[in-house]
Amino acid sequence: MNQRKIKARVGIYSGGLKAYWNQFQGLKERLIAYGIHIENKISADAQVFNYRMVDDEISSRKAGGVV
Repeated sequence: MNQRKIKARVGIYSGGLKAYWNQFQGLKERLIAYGIHIENKISADAQVFNYRMVDDEISSRKAGGVV
């Protein structure tokens, strides 16, 4: 019997508050990099959808497919 391995489908995003980016230099980039690191770790075993940074209403609607 031919058994096909089915990968899990995983959605991830990094979260933050847009108002902080000017106050904390490099924070946004660091959080995005953490998300990419997690994506890379699990992508061998799962189909990963990384929506990167969700930090305001527009980006949250985009990640949720509402825009």
